[in-house]
Amino acid sequence: MPIKVAPRIDRSYTRGKTGITATMPAQFTDVRVLMNRQAYKCYLIAKNNWLHDEKKLQCEYPQPVLWKIIDFKNFGAGRQIRFGNLPENNQKFMVIAQHQKRVHRDAYANISCLTAIDLDGRILWQIGEPSNQKDHAYLTADLPFQVCDVDMDGIDEVIVARNFKIMILDSLTGEK
Repeated sequence: MPIKVAPRIDRSYTRGKTGITATMPAQFTDVRVLMNRQAYKCYLIAKNNWLHDEKKLQCEYPQPVLWKIIDFKNFGAGRQIRFGNLPENNQKFMVIAQHQKRVHRDAYANISCLTAIDLDGRILWQIGEPSNQKDHAYLTADLPFQVCDVDMDGIDEVIVARNFKIMILDSLTGEK
């Protein structure tokens, strides 16, 4: 049975914020936020001004241009990618991690495959077996790996936590 709540005017938020809360599991449906015509006109003017200003700011910056498409084949992932520099000619590379789910949802996901490629898509090295499963894009947490110059020698290393070990890998070969 729906519960009717009398509207309450709260002047704490002059910009029109709305919040709904419950102290127990609840489902809220048919929520309506109302305003008078004058307030609505002011809202539309403010919204249009904001959109105009945003568009103006966007035009001040360079626009993205598609540079290259790289096929990640079966070692791709949804968001688990890092970039670095190889010691040879300061060549750029990327490391892509796939995960394996161990428990429920995102809990305790571990790195099952780590692949380093150059910007032409050539595999430099790979640890683990790539998977053809489609769920690699559905991880909301970051996996424990990074690319950076750990020992300050000017060459990036790949740092990864895998199989309950922290490993520092050579960015060129993937070796420990």
